[in-house]
Amino acid sequence: IDSHSQRVFEAGAKALMPQVSYTHLDGTSAEARAEALSGADIFTFPIDNIQETFGLAPIEAMAAGLPVVVSDWDGMKDTVSADAGIRVTTRSVPGPHRRKESFGYHVEGLNYAQYGNNTSALTEIDLGELTRAFVTLARDPDKRRAMGEAGRKRAQRLYDWAAIIPQYQDFWGELSAIRRAAVGRKVVIGARLNPVAPPPMELFKSYPSQPFAPGIGRCVATPATGLPEVEEMFALRRYDKMKQPFERPEKVASVLGELRAAGSAGADAPDIAEALEMPTMTVERIFAWLLKFGYARFAKGEP
Repeated sequence: IDSHSQRVFEAGAKALMPQVSYTHLDGTSAEARAEALSGADIFTFPIDNIQETFGLAPIEAMAAGLPVVVSDWDGMKDTVSADAGIRVTTRSVPGPHRRKESFGYHVEGLNYAQYGNNTSALTEIDLGELTRAFVTLARDPDKRRAMGEAGRKRAQRLYDWAAIIPQYQDFWGELSAIRRAAVGRKVVIGARLNPVAPPPMELFKSYPSQPFAPGIGRCVATPATGLPEVEEMFALRRYDKMKQPFERPEKVASVLGELRAAGSAGADAPDIAEALEMPTMTVERIFAWLLKFGYARFAKGEP
């Protein structure tokens, strides 16, 4: 883990869960990895970024006989089956809401780390589902054991080198057959559209479980007790160090203020956009972040 991410974890743990023990281990150490996997009851991997395209870590945990709790995100949809773990619903704002990131990256106003960080900030892992997954496994040792054993068998059956290498060999053979069949054949390639700066969630729209519904949906502010102010959460996430956050903190705080003022009835993005004279799409982006970090929840019947 890089030093920036490590500081985010450490600062977040201290501020948000001071009553919970937190230990950082060196992931580059084989001994530390073995100790962590052998001493754990549950392995979790709630990934929300576009750099995680497969997820080897959950397979290592499955091979160690651990039940896994992961985000329903890209490769984990294939690797983590229902008998071996729990996949938690993810939602992301659709392509048009990401034009700010796509244009910024295209004109080099955003570097790749900022581009990825903003994409992650607008991806929600359902907190209610995630909490229920942990509670379910914590209360049921038999379920933990059953999932762990199913995961161990799955990892050995599908992801052991003895299973992987023959698949590589079959793939190489298939490619060779395609090349042989193509010898001497004239292929005409027609003109193709080469889009400039496509939004990230047009490129990666298959990663989350689903996009947010149009308009995000009606949301209700959660109780403020125990939650840091928006500016503090931005600081804990070190957005100031990354620079170029998805939105300015004062803008996010103003949307949250309107949502809290709406009370238990909640509000839709267009209502708040009108009240704050802010683009509706901006409010929808902020709704996604508020849902992600537990400042808001969907109203009953949503999404």
